[in-house]
Amino acid sequence: MHKLFLARSRCRSARLVFASGAFPPGADGGKKSPELPAPAASDCRNNRAYMPYMPYMELLIVCAIAILLYFWLKVVVTREYAKRRVSDEAVIKAQTEFERQLETNIDLPDGIRGRDAFIYWQLMRKWFASRHASSRHAATESDKIKSDWLDYMHLMEERAILRFLSLGTENEEKRKAYDEEAIEVSRKITMIEDGMAAAVGQEAVAQLEDARRRPHDEFDRMR
Repeated sequence: MHKLFLARSRCRSARLVFASGAFPPGADGGKKSPELPAPAASDCRNNRAYMPYMPYMELLIVCAIAILLYFWLKVVVTREYAKRRVSDEAVIKAQTEFERQLETNIDLPDGIRGRDAFIYWQLMRKWFASRHASSRHAATESDKIKSDWLDYMHLMEERAILRFLSLGTENEEKRKAYDEEAIEVSRKITMIEDGMAAAVGQEAVAQLEDARRRPHDEFDRMR
């Protein structure tokens, strides 16, 4: 086996020497110098087909990592926003601004007054303060209460604007769309009010039902 290996090595060396032109013409006795075998065509095709795919694979990996980072950052930012949104400072600021708007816009067409204002000032505002104070040691419950409260104030403003838009348009289709949206917003408001009253107790539930039954003209403009 060793001799066979040496013989094959010598043959390969000789081929390389002849192919390189190291021997002058005729040094091989007039015989044509042997040429090295050309690489197989399939090997060339495989090499050409394989090389371009390397950058694409790297690009796909980079894109996949970028997408994962995007979604991870989106989750982090969303959680941070939600945390800041229900902080005590943010809630106090939002409530102060909402109440300022209630008092300032009382005479405007989209102002909140009558029964809606009464339920806010006399019932919901007090119930929220009571529930928030009693849930300070339960972070999850406190965040839920504050989130509902922020949604409630936003929905109150949205309903008042929709009612104003409905009354101010002469387009029947737009009026119908505004009315339907206002009904959906009112449904959400009712759910929050019912949930708040139920959490406070039966007396709160009775007060809310009484306020809803009373004629609208029994309420003063604000409170």
